Amino acid sequence: MNTGSNRSIPPQHLGSNYPKSLRFAEDETTITETSSSSASQHAENQGLNSSSKGVVLLKIIVIFILILSALMLSFLTYYFITSDESDDFESQFADYADKIVKEFLDITHLKVYTCYSLSIAYTTEFEGTDDWPAVTLARFPVKTFGATDLARASCIGFAPYVSDTTRHGWEAYAASVHPTLNLEASALAAISPKSAVPKSAELDETTTNMRIEDGIYRIENETAVPDNGPGPYFPLWQVSPITEYSTAIMYNQLSDSSRSKALQTMMKTTKPIYSEVFYQDDFDDSRDEASFETRGVLYFPVFDTFVDGSVSGAVSAEFNWEDSFRYILPAHAKGIVCVLENTCGQTFTYIIDGEDAVFMGTGDLHDVKYDDMVITTTYEEFLHTYSAAALFNDYSSKEFGFDSVLTASDIDKETIENTTNNERNMQSSSSADGCLYLVRIYPSSEFQSCYHTSDAIMYSGFVVLVFVITSVIFISYDCLVQRRQSQVMSTAARANAIVDSLFPAMVRERVFQTNEPGTRGTVGLNSPSPDWNPPSGGAVKGDTPKKRLRSFLQVNRRSSRKIKENVDPMLNPIADLFPETTIMFADIAGFTAWSSEREPGEVFQLLESVYYAFDNVARQMGVFKLETIGDCYVAATGLPEPNKDHAIIMTRFAFECLHQMQETTRKLEISLGPGTSDLDIRVGLHSGPVTGGVLRGEKSRFQLFGDTMNTAARMESTGQRGMVQVSQATADLLEEAGKGHWMTPRENVVVAKGKGEMKTYWIKPRDVVGDEGDDQMAMIEEGSVASEGSQGRLAKGQTGQSFRVMFRRPRAARASSRWGTLSLEDTVGVKNARLVDWNVDQMHSLIENVVMKRREGQSNANVKLSPSVRAQLHDYVSKIESLYRDIPFHNFEHASHVSMSVNKLMKRIVYQEGPKADVRRTTFGLSEDPLAHFAVVFSALIADVDHRGVPNEQLVKERDGLAIRYKNKSVAEQNSIKLAWETLKEDQYEDLRGAIYEEEADRYRFRQLVANAVMATDIKEPKLQAVRKKRWNSVFRASSNDTEAGEDEVEDRKAKLVIEHIMQAGNVAHTMQHWSIFLKWNECLYLEMFQAFKNGRADEDPSVYWYEDELRFFDNHVIPVAKKLKECGVFGDSGDEYLTLAEQNRNEWEIKGKGICMERIEKANENERFIDGS
Repeated sequence: MNTGSNRSIPPQHLGSNYPKSLRFAEDETTITETSSSSASQHAENQGLNSSSKGVVLLKIIVIFILILSALMLSFLTYYFITSDESDDFESQFADYADKIVKEFLDITHLKVYTCYSLSIAYTTEFEGTDDWPAVTLARFPVKTFGATDLARASCIGFAPYVSDTTRHGWEAYAASVHPTLNLEASALAAISPKSAVPKSAELDETTTNMRIEDGIYRIENETAVPDNGPGPYFPLWQVSPITEYSTAIMYNQLSDSSRSKALQTMMKTTKPIYSEVFYQDDFDDSRDEASFETRGVLYFPVFDTFVDGSVSGAVSAEFNWEDSFRYILPAHAKGIVCVLENTCGQTFTYIIDGEDAVFMGTGDLHDVKYDDMVITTTYEEFLHTYSAAALFNDYSSKEFGFDSVLTASDIDKETIENTTNNERNMQSSSSADGCLYLVRIYPSSEFQSCYHTSDAIMYSGFVVLVFVITSVIFISYDCLVQRRQSQVMSTAARANAIVDSLFPAMVRERVFQTNEPGTRGTVGLNSPSPDWNPPSGGAVKGDTPKKRLRSFLQVNRRSSRKIKENVDPMLNPIADLFPETTIMFADIAGFTAWSSEREPGEVFQLLESVYYAFDNVARQMGVFKLETIGDCYVAATGLPEPNKDHAIIMTRFAFECLHQMQETTRKLEISLGPGTSDLDIRVGLHSGPVTGGVLRGEKSRFQLFGDTMNTAARMESTGQRGMVQVSQATADLLEEAGKGHWMTPRENVVVAKGKGEMKTYWIKPRDVVGDEGDDQMAMIEEGSVASEGSQGRLAKGQTGQSFRVMFRRPRAARASSRWGTLSLEDTVGVKNARLVDWNVDQMHSLIENVVMKRREGQSNANVKLSPSVRAQLHDYVSKIESLYRDIPFHNFEHASHVSMSVNKLMKRIVYQEGPKADVRRTTFGLSEDPLAHFAVVFSALIADVDHRGVPNEQLVKERDGLAIRYKNKSVAEQNSIKLAWETLKEDQYEDLRGAIYEEEADRYRFRQLVANAVMATDIKEPKLQAVRKKRWNSVFRASSNDTEAGEDEVEDRKAKLVIEHIMQAGNVAHTMQHWSIFLKWNECLYLEMFQAFKNGRADEDPSVYWYEDELRFFDNHVIPVAKKLKECGVFGDSGDEYLTLAEQNRNEWEIKGKGICMERIEKANENERFIDGS
């Protein structure tokens, strides 16, 4: 017997044959020992319990310390941050307030000094003369130039003192001198044009009827009238800037109450005086007073002599009080309140916002909660700005004409000093000596908010969050440790139970001692088993299949990651039955043919764009997207949550998918090229029960099974493009829901594989289809709108789509509803506009490659084309489009198709893999020749410009002017080259030509490439064909010894021949593409020739020879060209593709061609009967 086993046995393996003392539940942590060891086991349990209590107590203490630390640190963080913010706020406000006070006093001083200097100038100029008041300071505008900005005054002026006795002489003097003032203003304007720019003047609106010759005037009722006295007068005489205040000249300032008080006080005291504050405009109660500007005037007396002189005039500086607070603080300083007070009983409030200051209103409007932070000036400081004027001149106060300037002693000092914050109005007697001003600075809530941020709360919260996360990690870790310990203890208990049952107590103790740490021996019997882990959770028992399925789908929707599960056949499958659902299959009709013309990246761009649009609609409408299988989109309603309206929702969704498909393909045609907007979807709906579930494994996914899925797929495959077909089951649900008017029974019974005959319906809501809805449905039933795989049909929207469209094109049926706008037809103009944009994008990228190749090796070479190049390219392509005629085959859409085909062929050359030197050798240099690449695409676009819809031989037969001009040789081709090249040479395309070629050699080569490529499309000229065949044989089928040309010359010849054959292949590319693409363009060509026959420009009805002629065309031209594409070797492994498709189409035409031709004849006859009947 092997007693050395160290496996612990799961409890469920301890059966009833074991003693009762050895059986226990999973959550037990103690084991009932036999009577011989119960005492020792009890002692061990007591020790464990005591240790466990200590651990729990320690955990509680640690958690408490963590919480307390978090609270303390968060509080301290909040306190220090808020304290720093408050300190910053107070410190910054103090700095700003000191700056405002200093600037306010400095500006006041500058005003006084400016007026003082000007007063000295007048006294100096006219001292001792008898000219007063008829005095004019020469060059006044020049002497005051810049003084207004320095003193922040709106204007500076001089007004002489005029009495009644001197008035007449003064007015005569003013009239005679005034022209001289205008000359001085003009001279200043020549020096500084800025000074001649007029701004709004205070009196402009009221003095338009006064002239200098009219004499002194005043303002009454906003009208200028002559001031007839009595005097004295202070008429404004000289003013700067003159261009702004010319209408104020001769205005008597004593006629204005605010100015009069200040002037009278100045005359009385012979000292400079500030006026009281007044508004720029008359105050209107209906307007917000904050919209007015507050103004003031400083008057400075002018004396006739320096000693004992009398006042003979006044220099004035008029200003806005707002300017005293502007341009002081930086732009980010906002919300500082300035309260302006004067001794005339006025109070005004301003707010500084950066460099600007705004008048808030009269009175003290600051926030009282900031009273303790006020910083203020005093009246003494304001008075000091007066006395400081004398310090800037050598004249003493006595020489100036008055004993001293106004000082604080002239004002009631005691009143000023005892003024409190609530008693600021001075006695009316103080205003007799003028108005003194002080300013008080306060912060505001706006200013404080710049410094009180949410950082304190954020950082405090962050500290708390760190501690919370730490605590959670600690607790989680402890729980995991506790859980693991419990599992270990449970395993140990089970092992002990086994050991107790196998070994006596004495032997058991020796076994444990042998396996203690640091001793040698076998693995202990109580060690955990390496091969068995106790269950740690799993699926919740008792969950219903529906609930488990819903949980799976919810997980799938929340995450884009794939769910990987270990498949266990013993587990219950995740599956359920959904009895009421509607399934939709939507397949892109024409996708296979369309994708055969595109690169893989373009194919996926289309699918991703279309399915993305469908997914958005599905998400909005509550539709469950099941999967996409290739170009088929599968969706369902009624699951995973039941919905009684599942049929209605899915019908609306299907119709919206039709709309989204049309909108998306029209937008993508600009980037994916011609034919993209012709794509549409076939939609089939069926309702019934389905089985849904999750196939678990490497790539788990939700899938549906059942007959409902098969029937929905049959509804799609038997439907029509651009239509929604529903089964009888879905139709019954719609009828029950009152939506029977949405449906129209399909006339023909559908025969579905595995289903037999089925009655189906078209979805055609009455509020969507317009007046021609029935006609459109009839055309669909007749087969005029093609489905993928049908013979002799064209995609909708094509020129020459059918005989009925060719002779009678119905107006497009468009209608709007809450389901969206559905367009049943696209106009040729709109389609061509999209094709123009696509061609521009394609050719623009090729031109960039040309420029990049040209500038290889240049330092700092910029290959990005200028916007003018793209604009000119767009204009050029648009003009080329306008030169194409509206004929079925040789039209702009076909030219775009050829351009796309040759571009695809050229890309196969450019993007070949392998060593660069080998690729260049095998492609004859074309892989590194972007100019040749562009020339081929350019040639494909212009090859059929102005094509007349008849072959060259017909033009020659008709002796057409073009045939005569080009001597009956390649008439259409030469005409296309001439028109395209002459258009490119127009002056408006100079930048475009400069991007294509810069040197004359490049221009010549580009011209030759284009001419050779376009001429290669003339395959009916026997001599040209013979020359091409001979040249091909001479360079591709002859040995190297048969030619005397050098290696480079041979390579150049091969490259030219490859370009010619690429152009020929592109011109008939539809014969080497998907069968439906071939049928589309084959019918267009047939219609073009049929039109020529009906118009008398062809000798024979094409239906007579069309079948045999197509076979000959395949055998004599298409297949030989495809073989040469393979033979030249420039396409590598993809050279077989075009030959294979050409042979397949040839064989298909041989089998089905006669039937197609007969169908076309029947359609022609039907159309003639239609025309005769109409």
